[in-house]
Amino acid sequence: MVIKIRGYVITYKPNDASSRTAINHLLFGRMVARYYNGRKTVCYMKGMLHNTRFGRLMDSKIFVESLKPIDFEKLEEFGKITHAACLRNTDEIRFLTGHDYWKHLASEKGLILKSSANQRRI
Repeated sequence: MVIKIRGYVITYKPNDASSRTAINHLLFGRMVARYYNGRKTVCYMKGMLHNTRFGRLMDSKIFVESLKPIDFEKLEEFGKITHAACLRNTDEIRFLTGHDYWKHLASEKGLILKSSANQRRI
């Protein structure tokens, strides 16, 4: 049985390599590693898709369930952003939230992920 879900396809074309990094950090968040007293501490900095489910379709193209948490004006400083409504099969897309993505990546590397209280933006 195929289940279709309504959502939006967001496509972005960054201005340059540093803009691509900035867009990815703003959307998905990032991990910041610090050494404190000789011990590595990893903090998660929240992105716009912290609690919103998304699926990567290909490079620079994602599928999201909701546009509410996304600030397109902020993203357009770093490149061209387009979005369009569509229906997708749920079995074709692996959905994650920004927090789930970084939590999984940290566990693969054997790190303990902490959420940062101080949320700095780019």
